[in-house]
Amino acid sequence: MAAAASSTIPAETKVAWDGGDLVITRGFRAPRELVYGAWTTPEHFARWFGPEGSILSPCTLDVRPGGALHYCHRFQDYDPVWVKGVYTDVAPPERIAFRCWFSDAEGSAVPRPGYPAEMHIGVTFHEAGAGTLVTLRQAGLPADHGEVQGWTEGLDRLAALLAND
Repeated sequence: MAAAASSTIPAETKVAWDGGDLVITRGFRAPRELVYGAWTTPEHFARWFGPEGSILSPCTLDVRPGGALHYCHRFQDYDPVWVKGVYTDVAPPERIAFRCWFSDAEGSAVPRPGYPAEMHIGVTFHEAGAGTLVTLRQAGLPADHGEVQGWTEGLDRLAALLAND
């Protein structure tokens, strides 16, 4: 997945709260199609998605409206965390959106304290010179959630994957 370098896109992650929604913006020094593919190809998605130290296995993505996503975050010092979801909007290479929930290995919903029953996540991919600006919006989280750290670390992992692979 190696990408050509560009000095026109900043690599810092910007975090904001907008009416209860977490909004994260991050620039990547890679073409939009490559960044989009890292979100929509299971073997690439599994290599970066999640906080530092996590492993995503198994990982199933059926990236089409109504298609399912199902994966497990595995951590050295914590219990596995399963997530199931459904893609609600797919427009390659411009955007994807999905709703998801914590689940068991079979995909049945398993409520987690402090989280909504269902989370809504939208991601847009904008061309910015030779790079890509990604904006992620996750609806309905309280501001003190650990999602900011998880997303920030995951996006750092994505940047490394795009630069080094």
